[in-house]
Amino acid sequence: MEEIMRKLIVCISMVIVFMGCASTPESKSVAEKEEVKKDDTPMVIVNVVINNIEKLPNKRVAVVDFTDIDGEEMEEGKILAEQIVTKLSQIEGIIVIERKQIKKILQEQELSMTGVTESGEEAPGVGKILNVDAIVSGTIIKNENSEQINARMIDAETGEIYASASTSKDQELKKKEYEQLDQEQKERIENERKQQEELRKGDPEIYRLKEESKRDLARLKEEEPEKFKKVLLLLKIMNTLKMERPRVFLLVTEPRKSPKLRNFREKNPAEFKRLMNLRKGLKFVIDRSEAYKKLLIIERERVIRKVLNK
Repeated sequence: MEEIMRKLIVCISMVIVFMGCASTPESKSVAEKEEVKKDDTPMVIVNVVINNIEKLPNKRVAVVDFTDIDGEEMEEGKILAEQIVTKLSQIEGIIVIERKQIKKILQEQELSMTGVTESGEEAPGVGKILNVDAIVSGTIIKNENSEQINARMIDAETGEIYASASTSKDQELKKKEYEQLDQEQKERIENERKQQEELRKGDPEIYRLKEESKRDLARLKEEEPEKFKKVLLLLKIMNTLKMERPRVFLLVTEPRKSPKLRNFREKNPAEFKRLMNLRKGLKFVIDRSEAYKKLLIIERERVIRKVLNK
């Protein structure tokens, strides 16, 4: 009897502690709306979630790292995701999945978030694995003197976009936000900047072409947003082929009248049809970006050397 009473007292104590934590002054109800400052980038994005939270049956949200325009990881995008998670976690009624947990689950499933950022193509599959209603993602486009941040709240079941938000930072605001970061975050940003500087100095042509192609993609996004989504998916496929199936990458980028293509068509007609669809998409990107065309030529030469060395 004493043992039962002891366990009961422990349980009651835990409930009291839990209730106390749930009602801390830092927690805010979804209904408690606050004025959002234009220079508070994370809160601008959090507000998108708050305004659409009633559409989510279980109010479960995952926030993934923001990337650059062509889906590449960047430290500023990771830190922005951390800040959004921190602010969302302070709002009562919204369940936010820990970013470390997201990465662990996706690594176990051998998946990544590339493709979710802009197009939402992979959101349904990833959303099901993470058991969430919505995914918050976006891109950071760096210009000479400013940054453009585009965020989206994506339906994890259908891949459709619930809502979006855009905001920008000038140099003064970027400096102000940087000073507010903790030491670890600052070090991560500085390390990335050093890597970019090493690339710029060590391989200036590649660096220049990558930066130009990103600007071309940003223009495409403004002029033809639907086609831009397909381009992002295509670039993801090309990067995967380059890393995991280099010989297929070489076939996709092979000159049109190459004997290799003719032989491949005769031996693998079904695969050839899929390959030609990739080539058609690649031509669309090349026609809109001279920088990407030159970058592709350099990458093709590197892949050829890699294949020959095996």
